[in-house]
Amino acid sequence: ALILESENIFAGAIESNISTTFKVVERTSISHNEAENGGGIALVNSEIKRGGGINNAGLNVANVTVWSNVAKSRGGGIFSEGSSVIDGVHVYNCTVLGNRIDPYEGGGGMYVFGTSVKKASTRIYNALIDTNVAKSGGGGILVFRASLKLVNASIVNNVAQSLGGGGILVKGGKLALDAGSIDRNKAVLGNGGGILINEDPVGESYNTGMTIYALKMQSTKFENNDVVAGNGGAIALVGHAKSNADISYSSFTVNAATAGYGGMLYASSTG
Repeated sequence: ALILESENIFAGAIESNISTTFKVVERTSISHNEAENGGGIALVNSEIKRGGGINNAGLNVANVTVWSNVAKSRGGGIFSEGSSVIDGVHVYNCTVLGNRIDPYEGGGGMYVFGTSVKKASTRIYNALIDTNVAKSGGGGILVFRASLKLVNASIVNNVAQSLGGGGILVKGGKLALDAGSIDRNKAVLGNGGGILINEDPVGESYNTGMTIYALKMQSTKFENNDVVAGNGGAIALVGHAKSNADISYSSFTVNAATAGYGGMLYASSTG
């Protein structure tokens, strides 16, 4: 196990996989690092969790701030591949430079990567993802062909400059939200100032008769999200011919599609 007890970690990102165990103690700051993917931290089937003890599956941390890191391609702050658990992190002022559509780049704060929603599932608890920038899509978080569940998470003041999803962009994946907030995010070009759900989830079985949800959320607050040159100030659902959205017990206030359609919600099965 590697024990990191310094309050600041500079000039070197952390990479974790299932065969390696880390413990990072409280009040740790990971900043001013640079990588191709995961400017601050790269996780493969691992965990970032609050509380003591060593985790058998990966990275065990408490009250960690990941800030001012840069990724050239995916995940300015954190890159997560496979199935990971993250609890109690603050990802702030990170940047991703990549702007290619194929292979899909972005995720200013975080990138969640998979090849199928059945094979890649990330859960994030008690997190603040704020003031991050993606030159492409997913200013706060980009989810690519994976499932992401956010519980008590705030996605605030993030910017996507070209491919939409100011707060969160989901490309061929699934998103579940519970008791969180999506506030003051902006998509300059593309759809979805707060959230863009783009395409049906990859890896689902659509011929079973079961209802498939690309977006499922409850008790979530959307305020002051904006899309400048697209549709869906708070949420845009695009290209969903087979999947559905379920929104309950949530509030939407002062969201705007400045030059487009749907200040609160824009939905199109064709794109």
